[in-house]
Amino acid sequence: VREQYKNTEKVPVIDTVQNGYAKVLAKGSISQPVIVRTRFVSSLAEKKIKAAGGVVELIA
Repeated sequence: VREQYKNTEKVPVIDTVQNGYAKVLAKGSISQPVIVRTRFVSSLAEKKIKAAGGVVELIA
């Protein structure tokens, strides 16, 4: 997925629920902006995503 969006203006959308996950935690790092759709996100994970220029969308 990284290579697909590496040299493009498109921002990847990651739907955690569609991939079988319901929670995003702050383990790891992020350097590119992404749009994350999830049910739950830790406050530190949200800060990291936003610091990289990304967006968190909470879904029901």
